[in-house]
Amino acid sequence: MTAFAHRQLDAAPTARDAFVRALQFRFACKLFDESRKIARTDLTYILEAGRLSPSSLGLEPWRFIVLQDATLCRRLRPSC
Repeated sequence: MTAFAHRQLDAAPTARDAFVRALQFRFACKLFDESRKIARTDLTYILEAGRLSPSSLGLEPWRFIVLQDATLCRRLRPSC
């Protein structure tokens, strides 16, 4: 049993435990439901989380492009 697994059995989860669990989670979505829309509140949350994410040297040079036009998305798909 790893030290992390042993720790989980002994005490309530901590922020460190949650962080390690997030790092251990691996998922690659291969199928998308194109008819399903992301709620505005969820999109705002995702963009804010990205904006607050640190980067090398603390420059945070993020640029996010949100495409909501289905026709444009289809046109760009071959390039992605």
